[in-house]
Amino acid sequence: MKILIFNSLDYGGAARSVKLLAKGLKEFGHEPVLVYTGTRDRITHIDGIKTYYLKITNVYDANQIKKRDYLNKAIWHFLDCYNIFNKKSILKIITDEQPDVVHTNILSGFSPIVWKIAKKANIAVAHTLRCYYLLCPHTYMFNPKTSQNCPKQCLKCRLYSKPKKYQTKYVDAVVGVSKDILDRVLSYKLFSKTKNQIYIYNPVKEVSDIPKDMFINKNLKFGFVGNFTPEKGLEQLLQAFEKIENPNIYLVQNKKQKIK
Repeated sequence: MKILIFNSLDYGGAARSVKLLAKGLKEFGHEPVLVYTGTRDRITHIDGIKTYYLKITNVYDANQIKKRDYLNKAIWHFLDCYNIFNKKSILKIITDEQPDVVHTNILSGFSPIVWKIAKKANIAVAHTLRCYYLLCPHTYMFNPKTSQNCPKQCLKCRLYSKPKKYQTKYVDAVVGVSKDILDRVLSYKLFSKTKNQIYIYNPVKEVSDIPKDMFINKNLKFGFVGNFTPEKGLEQLLQAFEKIENPNIYLVQNKKQKIK
């Protein structure tokens, strides 16, 4: 079976999970093909897996980290609800590859138009919920002004998510990486016509080469990689380190400063 897998970026936690999934599918005899957004159109092979990079047509390139003004951001997210300018290039990839299944993940940049294109080509569509992209243009439903998670959608998020909600009718199966994210997205009536709804935790590569004496009489340094925001579990991380009495185990904020 050939599975065409879409994910916005080729780095970060979601991308790591997608790569592990693709490798697993290959080991089971399937043919995964990856599609990411990129700064230019190109095709390559990574770990023996065919990989597309697609330059997205929008008011700016989201792969280039630059400060954008409010108007440009608003237009970018508006187009990202249903980006017809990407239709031709996405259709070409689907037509060339002729997959049995199109599996989408974070669609920022591609937009949910991928679902409609695949469905019109009579290809089964599965979507994995890895963030709140379909509910919030910022993907994380977090208010930086209050430093709190959003208890519900604001007006802006409702407006941006409405066309995405409509397009979920093209999806045959929806998977949450946790029961919480699946239940929360479904509570907003997305995927109401999708019969297959399930949650499957992210794959984790087994670590088997840790030395047995690693935690004995040695300095053990931990670091945190990610956004310094509450939804990443920083509070729980700090609380856990407060309970550690071993002075050789500590958490590092930067090269010179120990947090604990």
